[in-house]
Formats: sequence, C-alpha cells, structure tokens
Amino acid sequence: MKRRQSFVTNSSSTSFIIAYRKENDLKIKLMIEVDLSTHISDEFKTEEDILDFVESDDISDNTKELLLDGIKKGNTISRISFHSDGDPIDYLLYEECEQDDNKFREMLGNSKIKVLDIEYN
Repeated sequence: MKRRQSFVTNSSSTSFIIAYRKENDLKIKLMIEVDLSTHISDEFKTEEDILDFVESDDISDNTKELLLDGIKKGNTISRISFHSDGDPIDYLLYEECEQDDNKFREMLGNSKIKVLDIEYN
C-alpha cells in the first residue's frame, strides 16, 4: 500500500521503514565511487614540469625526489585538492582527510594510486 503525505512532484524517492534501538545505530558507512580527476588542480608529466612546480611551491627535497622518481617510472603526477566550500562530496572528502593524514590512503585501499605527499592549507 502506498501512502502520500505531501504534494506530488516530479522528483523520485525511495523510503524505508526501519527499526532500531539506539540513535547511534542510525550511523552507517557509505561506500561511493569518486572520480578523482575532477579534483586535479595540477598535473605533471615531465621532469621539467616537476622542477617548475618545486621552484614555485614549498616542496621538500625528499618530496621532490619522490615526484621525479614517479615521473621516471612513467607515472603522471597530480595534485588533487578537496575543499571545505566545495560540493557535498568535496566537503565530505575534505572533512575526512583533514582529520587524519592516513585517511586518504585508507580510502584508496588497494588502488594503483600512491600518495607521495600531503599538504594542508
């Protein structure tokens, strides 16, 4: 049996009737797929790109070597950013990663992406 409690619109929804004992039981873990290419702010494909980037930014010698090594191995190096004033997914990623340096690594799991450096602004 369907019940309508408000006016009908063109939008769709799915509703569930649930039972729970404690309010804390209502917290669930969401698993979503995010296209990180939409978060790329800088992309580096050559050693020259890396050297220009290192000169213009505050990058440690250790990170510089990691970036150059990544290029030599045939990788594309990208800086991705999550922002507190972005769309809801952007904000969620910002909040999760800002609290814990390893959270982004955990989110990546066994993907073929390697985190070379983390910076906060």
